[in-house]
Amino acid sequence: MEQNQESSLFSEVKKSVLFSVLLLLCFLGMSPLVLAQNFDQEIKKIERLQDKSAYDSALLLANQLLAEEGADSENGLSLLLTKQTSFYYLGKYDSMRQGNRFLLGKIDPSSPLYPNWRFVQALLYGEDGAYHEAIRSLKEAEQVFEQRNMDSNLAKVYNSLGSNFKELEEYAQAKVYYKKGKSSHLVLGDSLGVVMANNNLGSVYRSLNQLDSAIAVYLEASTWLKALENNFLLAQNQLNIGNVYEQKGDLERAEIYFTNCLNLSEKVGLQYGVMLSRLNLGNLYRLQKDYSRSKEWLNLALSKAEEMSLAREKGLALERLSWLARDTKDYERAYFLSVDATKIKDSLLSESVKKESLALQERYESEQKTNEILLLESANQQFLLIVVFGGIVLFALLSLVFFGLYRQKRLVNEKLIAEAEQRELSRAIQTKDMELTAQALQILQIKKLLEEQSAAGLLDEEGNSIKRETFEFLQTELENRITESNGDFFKNLLAAYPDLKPTELKLCSYLRLNLSTKELAEVLNKSARTIENTRFSIRKKMGLGPEDNLVAQLIAVEEK
Repeated sequence: MEQNQESSLFSEVKKSVLFSVLLLLCFLGMSPLVLAQNFDQEIKKIERLQDKSAYDSALLLANQLLAEEGADSENGLSLLLTKQTSFYYLGKYDSMRQGNRFLLGKIDPSSPLYPNWRFVQALLYGEDGAYHEAIRSLKEAEQVFEQRNMDSNLAKVYNSLGSNFKELEEYAQAKVYYKKGKSSHLVLGDSLGVVMANNNLGSVYRSLNQLDSAIAVYLEASTWLKALENNFLLAQNQLNIGNVYEQKGDLERAEIYFTNCLNLSEKVGLQYGVMLSRLNLGNLYRLQKDYSRSKEWLNLALSKAEEMSLAREKGLALERLSWLARDTKDYERAYFLSVDATKIKDSLLSESVKKESLALQERYESEQKTNEILLLESANQQFLLIVVFGGIVLFALLSLVFFGLYRQKRLVNEKLIAEAEQRELSRAIQTKDMELTAQALQILQIKKLLEEQSAAGLLDEEGNSIKRETFEFLQTELENRITESNGDFFKNLLAAYPDLKPTELKLCSYLRLNLSTKELAEVLNKSARTIENTRFSIRKKMGLGPEDNLVAQLIAVEEK
């Protein structure tokens, strides 16, 4: 009896052990599959956030997953590609370029990620103005996506191809790809994708002056957006329709749609939409010769553009105010407004030229690498290779001495030129700072004089008002001069210390004038305590110790 019980007990234990082992083996076998499924779900979650334009949230989730996966794994590379897309739509092109440099050489044509890599390369090519390069990359991605029946990826490729052909003013090709993109989004049931395709088609039709066709696709897009209750994109859609009606000369309908855009933008807090609506309404009333309303709306648009620090839009507002002054025969005001608008346009054009130059340089380097690869591939004959190599070596030996002498002379000349330029730059900075310091001290003298007159009862209420307006005008003029002359300084300062806030940047530009804390407080209309607190915050963010001179450090940043 006891033996039977022991045997039965042993049998139960044996079964339990065997069951546990089998369960463990199943778990170990399923774990990679489960992990892969979880990762795919997270990637889809990132893509859904991007579809909803929640790019900051998509970046945050991608960074969290990268911390677990590691950047060099295949999952890590996939996450980096999703980050590139988010950077693009957020306008963070420098971050995108840095990401592309990291990814370069890590994804080869045999990788399943290769078409996605070519797609994000194309996005950056298009941003840099290298539209032909972008189209080549997109065509390569399109071919692979078609082979793999990846319809959602194809829809994005079609839209990007349409955009690049549009930039090249090849509108027939642009229409073909925008329509293919629309068809893909319809098949996928992607309502927002259909809306964006319609908006893109409307833009092409406007460029071709096919205004009725443009209105038709914009109205179709508005129907989708109303069903989706997407007021954010509907505001933009209403603005587009208003622009087409204005282009047709139907100003009454244009006013209706511009007003719709304004109301929707205010409802959803879309400040850029508010600014554009005001700008368009102001110009519309000018065309209707309702000059008082035109002036009111254009000044509101200008104020909003300045509040949002939008240089291009500020230039547009000034340009339209200049047209308004011309229409009302105020030619002097029209001239000065036109000059201010032209200054902004010239500044933006200069930035555009720099951007195009960088794009051409990148394209040249890319073509140079391609030519080098083709040259190596074509050098199949051993004898020819030996002859060429020998000639190169001989030429290098003969040229080495001459090149060494030339290089030494050039380096000496470059050093002399650099030293002269540095001295000239230092003198220019000192002269500029002296002028600004003198202007600041002059403002303080005027303020002191006005306060003394007010205290002595020499000024009535109107005089006090004029006093305040005079001081505010001089203060604004000084601030504008400092802002205009410190563009490169602010750029260098932010590059070195990206945590600095706008108020701290502003104080940095004043600190270089070597004014006392009390003088700075009076010029900026702040308390001395506020100035000291802001100065302490700047020193902390710049990592300066008690023995370090803040002003000297700021001057050193500018001279770089």
